[in-house]
Amino acid sequence: MANEWSWGDDQQVPGPPSSATPGQPTGTPSGLPAYGQYATGPTGGGPSGGPGNYPPGLWVPKPGIIPLRPLRFGDIVNGAFGAIRANPAVMFGMSFLVMLVVAAIGGVFSYYTERQLLAQASADANLEELWESILPSTLPMLVPLLLALLATTVLSGLIVLAVSRAVLGRVLGPGAVWKQVRGRIPALLGLTVIVYVLQLLPAAVIIALLAGLATLMRDSGWDPGAALFLLVVPGLGGLAASAYLSIRLLFAAPVLILEKTTVGAAIKRSLALTRRSFWRLFGIIIVTGILAGIVSGFISSFITLPVLAFMSISSDPSQATPPAAVAVLYLGQALASTFTVPFTAATTALLYIDQRIRRESLDVELARAAQQ
Repeated sequence: MANEWSWGDDQQVPGPPSSATPGQPTGTPSGLPAYGQYATGPTGGGPSGGPGNYPPGLWVPKPGIIPLRPLRFGDIVNGAFGAIRANPAVMFGMSFLVMLVVAAIGGVFSYYTERQLLAQASADANLEELWESILPSTLPMLVPLLLALLATTVLSGLIVLAVSRAVLGRVLGPGAVWKQVRGRIPALLGLTVIVYVLQLLPAAVIIALLAGLATLMRDSGWDPGAALFLLVVPGLGGLAASAYLSIRLLFAAPVLILEKTTVGAAIKRSLALTRRSFWRLFGIIIVTGILAGIVSGFISSFITLPVLAFMSISSDPSQATPPAAVAVLYLGQALASTFTVPFTAATTALLYIDQRIRRESLDVELARAAQQ
């Protein structure tokens, strides 16, 4: 086949069709829609109306964690949880080990940074000297933050591949997942940097402009109400632009891993897949993000709140946090991340697959691949 995209483990599925209408595969039996084809007539949906309503009794294959048809919100959430249940060794085991290492490093940096700041605060230093010492003392905390970003990026790539196999009802162990993804990690890291820069660029430009505008208004004696309006509106515009780009680039990483493209091609492909789907994708990402945040907060609070309560009663505010308390606090963060990272990555992977089902009838090829 001339135009093919990789499906993770050297299995190939067709890329974007060059002439077929999205959602309408060719060569289907008359009278019934094939996998991925929208039903028409009284029972039909269609690309503009969401998933088609299949005629009663039409069997939709479900070889793995999702039915092979356009997905509803419940299918995506259930599929994300199903991916975690289907492959806990990758989704939980690898995630916990990686996030535990990240949390341990973060805890060490946090403990020694806090001790250094307290030592400087207790010295005979005026406020200006203390303020000047804060930045050099806190800069080392960037190390665990960058390490967490690196770990999350790599984990997400591994999880995307594991989810793609779980869709077919297959389970890859940690070693097999790592073997297939490790060659793509440098490109994945480069893509992540580019995506973050593109997402933050509008907000950064607007913040710089607002800083200059604020200085000008202060020197010119503008009315505070008008000044606030002129500052808030562009700021919200920058946030909106960043949110828009984050959705349009949502599928760049799954494309890079599963279709084995270049970084530039992955960005271009993500822009194509998300075209005219912004609000649907944005809504699902927001709702699933809130859900992940609630569960993560519950997990973290269950562990950290007793420690914080004990510290508020027994500890001296002028003394550094005890090492045991720091360890427990960061353990809570590691456990919370062990859930949020796999769930978020699985949601993104399933949204990517859903978009290809809706636009390219990927479910037809997935059904065939599941039978091999």
